[in-house]
Amino acid sequence: MSRDVVDDLLGKVDAFPEIVEHFRHTYLRTDSFFHTLMLCDHEERNAGSNLHYLRFAPGSPHPGVLAEDDWDEFSTSGAFFARKFDAADAELLDRIDGQLLGLGRGVA
Repeated sequence: MSRDVVDDLLGKVDAFPEIVEHFRHTYLRTDSFFHTLMLCDHEERNAGSNLHYLRFAPGSPHPGVLAEDDWDEFSTSGAFFARKFDAADAELLDRIDGQLLGLGRGVA
């Protein structure tokens, strides 16, 4: 997420504590909290999308693990979130940090 989006989210969390409290008691809140707060302001860009980049293997009910080979597709998808990554894939995670999140650790 860009800094502007993060600032927008933090502002909404401060302005609407009842929404935060609601999601404390919601199943799978990580799959809906951010979308609920962001969709209204970003609906035109994301109409018909749940803001996630997911890649499913044929016949599988679960998203596949994204790897370096998937970079071009997920990094240019326009989605705010991508799922799922292998926590042991430090090179890819560092690239995401540097190139998508601007944290300065990504591979050039």
